[in-house]
Amino acid sequence: SHAHRAITLLSMGRTEDANPSIQKVRSMHPQPDGIEHWIRQNGKAMRMVFLGKQQEGKTPATAADFEARAQYRFTLKRYDDASADLEEALNLDPSSGPKGLFSLLVVVSEKRKDWKAKLAAARRWAETAPQAPEALNAHAWELLTNQDEKLRDPKAALPLALKAAELTQNA
Repeated sequence: SHAHRAITLLSMGRTEDANPSIQKVRSMHPQPDGIEHWIRQNGKAMRMVFLGKQQEGKTPATAADFEARAQYRFTLKRYDDASADLEEALNLDPSSGPKGLFSLLVVVSEKRKDWKAKLAAARRWAETAPQAPEALNAHAWELLTNQDEKLRDPKAALPLALKAAELTQNA
């Protein structure tokens, strides 16, 4: 299909070649912006795995290299290694946290069943992106539903959820 072709081309870094297939899918889909976003996200994820595999056995040089290797290691279910790579990426480039690394760290922490680390990642995300509804909502959700009931704090979750709702309505 055109969607699969576009994802494959994006995973190879061939954005210009993928664009005609993306446009074809957009023309046939009832939600063209949504499907384009989905295609581009999947293509990016596959590209990160490909680039991450190239970093295996090496010492990554940049935050992007550590992030790519973390994505690759995540696909191998090497969650502790993925978590360590994400932390190193954040050390090298703290600005990458609100751009997606904290959300990845939340997912990796869940896979590791490290509920305290999952809450900490959501908190760090919200603290570094206080105007991002996704970050505030993730933190609020963790405070409400964390698997470790001792880590739950509904009173702290409410203002975060309200701020996230306010930001979403004003967007």
